[in-house]
Amino acid sequence: MLITLTLAALAAETFDGQTYWWGDPHSHTGASGDGASADVGPRACAGTCGSVGEIEALAREAGLDWLSISDHTNGLWTARAEDFDAVWAAILDLDGPQHIVTVPAIEVHFKIAGGNVLGHRNAMFFGPSADLRALTVADGQHHGDSVEVSDCAEVWEFMGGLERRFGSVLLVPHHPAVKLPMPVNWGCHDPVWEPAVEVYSEHGSALGDETGFDPPWSGLADHGTARFAMEQYGARLAFLAGTDWHDTHPGAVCALDSQYAAHPYGGGLTAVVLPEGVPLTRLAIREALLARSTLATSGIPAPVSVEYHGADGTLGGMGAELELQAGDTLTVDVRLPEPWAERVEEVALVIPGGERDLGLARGPGLWSITLGPEALPAWNYVRVRIDGASWYGEGGCVDGGEDQTEYVWTSPAWLTQAEAPLVDEDGDGVSPDEGDCDDADPARSPLELERCEGEVDEDCDGLVDARDPDCWGQALAPPPVEEAKGCASAPTAPVGFLLPLLLSRRRRRAGARR
Repeated sequence: MLITLTLAALAAETFDGQTYWWGDPHSHTGASGDGASADVGPRACAGTCGSVGEIEALAREAGLDWLSISDHTNGLWTARAEDFDAVWAAILDLDGPQHIVTVPAIEVHFKIAGGNVLGHRNAMFFGPSADLRALTVADGQHHGDSVEVSDCAEVWEFMGGLERRFGSVLLVPHHPAVKLPMPVNWGCHDPVWEPAVEVYSEHGSALGDETGFDPPWSGLADHGTARFAMEQYGARLAFLAGTDWHDTHPGAVCALDSQYAAHPYGGGLTAVVLPEGVPLTRLAIREALLARSTLATSGIPAPVSVEYHGADGTLGGMGAELELQAGDTLTVDVRLPEPWAERVEEVALVIPGGERDLGLARGPGLWSITLGPEALPAWNYVRVRIDGASWYGEGGCVDGGEDQTEYVWTSPAWLTQAEAPLVDEDGDGVSPDEGDCDDADPARSPLELERCEGEVDEDCDGLVDARDPDCWGQALAPPPVEEAKGCASAPTAPVGFLLPLLLSRRRRRAGARR
């Protein structure tokens, strides 16, 4: 049976002990020089534009629980001051329990003088609205409306200045893998300021996971993909998806941007995933980004729950830092609620260099895979392919692409393995890895003194009795010259010269033993 879905009905959904709050972290109004609104900005609308005055109603109609409006503050499409002020004030006026949650944002563009393009990023502000009301378009500019910086450090200095004045702010690279307008340079990345990346929008997919799904309209720049950032730079990033719409319709994923006819996709949604009972706030969204507790989707609001298990129990969920003991296995469990689960076409675990299919196990709505200690990846994320046509029902969803296939991507989890514990079988305080030459005999270790009684190497230095300088002067003569290979100077040195050295060595060994 097909289910016809009204997008206005979409909102937060609680599943598996977590609540999924749906939002659009990247959208424009007529304040942007390349955007249009019915009530703000100088540019004529090329299609059917929404109005800033109705932006909350439009967001709720699209099924959003939260949104960011991110108009341009530098570069070619810099907002006029009066237009920026009008939109910024309208977004801040939505602050309060009776309104949709907003994360005010600006879009900034950086380029190193001489031609090294760094890419486009959204600065998302999480401070109190009272503090943010003072922000103007000029505050979103590092050198007037110029996009040039002298080096990467100047970007982070700019961010530090914003945070000191307006409270917490994070930077999110977006459309990072498109050839046009430009890819992101991951060589200029700071994990403190940039904990997340936009992996899907009206530009297409920036994951680089080789599914062939919604390739960027201007061509794929491999060195800008999220996969490249993780594999080559170890970037630990939360995944976000947004629309990047420019006609004041945040979250309207079942349509195309009427201001940019060349952009072929409807854009995506981001779920901020919080423990059940935790309210959605601006700061809660920030904490979710930092914890990588976010889902990115191609527009379909499907909750996906991920749990990681080791031999001793649950290690964590989506985006977690997983710590396994040496030799342990890793089990990944993926769950979707009905009726989403019945529309799943594939669940895959994406890992460095490839992916693994997850087989259905233990019951409906559950997919699981166990990886042995020899195959544990440094990072992984779950990719779920869903039959969108059966979900949207008659009329479908006009979101571009070749078909009604939809995807959900969980934010990556990262894995570290503890080193094998040092084994000290005889309890003498030294393991074989640390130089114990007989771990069954506590009287033999590098902490022991050579007793010079028989052919036993008590101090584990590889020498015994007459061949061990520790024993010379204790009624034992040095070995003949031909037997002292490797210690050629020892037999010719006067005993009187050696005695202070030997006594000092014994004192050190005795002290270490104590």
